[in-house]
Amino acid sequence: LIAPHGAAIGLCGFMRPGGAVLEVAYPLRKWPAVFMPVALGARLSYYLSFGQKGKHSGPIQADTDEVSDLAVKAAKQMGRWGIRPDPYEKPGKAPGLKSGCKAKPSPKADG
Repeated sequence: LIAPHGAAIGLCGFMRPGGAVLEVAYPLRKWPAVFMPVALGARLSYYLSFGQKGKHSGPIQADTDEVSDLAVKAAKQMGRWGIRPDPYEKPGKAPGLKSGCKAKPSPKADG
């Protein structure tokens, strides 16, 4: 997950363990580490890049080189660097996901 600072990053707590969060923050002298404990508690890696300009109520000018470097670092740590999808692989469920939902046929209407 790569995102600018904002409440939506808090949803990273629902990500599968082993992923990464890269937060792009506006520059401050003291940073409130709000989302880091959520990410680490969900067993995710956490990266923080301070923008070059910006404030809480406006846009953030990100250091794109730093964001790119951190994204590559995160991908390598997750073992996702250099992996290309097989174009001939049949689409299916992601491994390890199980649904507790079982579909039941709907009752037929008498006509």
